[in-house]
Amino acid sequence: KDFSAYIDVSKLEESGKHSLEVSVNLPNTVSLVSRYPETVTVSVDESIERQIGVEIDVTEYSMDTIYEMGQPTSDVEFITVKGPSDVVDRIKAATVYINLGTVMTSTVIRTEAVLVDKSDNPIDSVYLTVDNKSVTVTVPVTMEKTVSFVCSYLPGVSADKYSSVVVTPATAKVKGDPKILNELDTVSVYALD
Repeated sequence: KDFSAYIDVSKLEESGKHSLEVSVNLPNTVSLVSRYPETVTVSVDESIERQIGVEIDVTEYSMDTIYEMGQPTSDVEFITVKGPSDVVDRIKAATVYINLGTVMTSTVIRTEAVLVDKSDNPIDSVYLTVDNKSVTVTVPVTMEKTVSFVCSYLPGVSADKYSSVVVTPATAKVKGDPKILNELDTVSVYALD
């Protein structure tokens, strides 16, 4: 309990590597024979803060040709990172990797961004502080479908009272979310009463 070994970093004022002597506190009844290591190398760097742009990387997915994927967007444009300048300066982006699997409709995914360098290698440093890595990504998916225009009949009106109702044009091509369009076959343009 009376023994301690330490280095004094209080006088370090410059960035770089510094070799510091290991000091030892001993009780009066004990004498120092040797110490190993005699010095410790300490790296000192300026602490900086930077905003890192969020990038989205859709990695794996399969999609039927009737669907079309739009540009994915995230709810966060930048992530704030704080730490040693030599580590922070290596960061190229905060990349969000999205694996969609089989795509059949628009998707919203909550996931974490990964800090990467210019070679897209992850940067995982215990010296970095990140404000929030959590990102919500929206991946829009659309499809086209031809729907018919029809007249509807209000309650109590029998369709057989009308010999023929013609709507021109009879159809239209509609583009939108597959979840909605798969439920849509006709569009009522007028209600006969």
